[in-house]
Amino acid sequence: MKRVLITGMSATGKSSVIKELSVRGFDAVDLDTPEWSHWVDADPADTLTPREGKDWVWREDRVRELLSAPRERPLFVSGCAENMERLFPWIDRIVLLSAPLPTILERLAQRGRLRPQEPIDAAATPKPSSPATSLGLTQREAEVLALVAEGRTNRQIGQALFITPKTASIHVSRILAKLGVAGRGEAAAVAHRLGLDKH
Repeated sequence: MKRVLITGMSATGKSSVIKELSVRGFDAVDLDTPEWSHWVDADPADTLTPREGKDWVWREDRVRELLSAPRERPLFVSGCAENMERLFPWIDRIVLLSAPLPTILERLAQRGRLRPQEPIDAAATPKPSSPATSLGLTQREAEVLALVAEGRTNRQIGQALFITPKTASIHVSRILAKLGVAGRGEAAAVAHRLGLDKH
């Protein structure tokens, strides 16, 4: 295990973990920084991007060079980007971080990205009611995963769900990250095992 990706949605602690690994003497790189990531134009209709019409993605050439360099010690990288799936062949393990919803909302509010109208009550947070929600999958991602399990391409998923192939690709990338798997085949296996292959 030489190259480990630490990923997860915003406010789960990726940057904190990578800083702590660095302090402890490990080779650790935060890929969500301007040295390793940059803004690109995105479909303005895509509501999953950090800014309207813009997405923050990894600089694939630089990240690929970092990951493919020979090394004796493990390398830990952290981040989450729409194009990270393209670099999975150079990653040996993926660690998916999560946090309770109230914690994530509180952290986002502290960063100024969210302004809750009322205090967050942990007791009022809905409990996961299905394997999909316990994995952090949205209803749309569960639908996409079921189609991935059938072996459908992004284009076929798009046609079935009336979304663009690009949007389907984004959903697939996020599903892979949430499941902590490297490819569609592994995602399909998880879907079959947990009964998420029905839609």
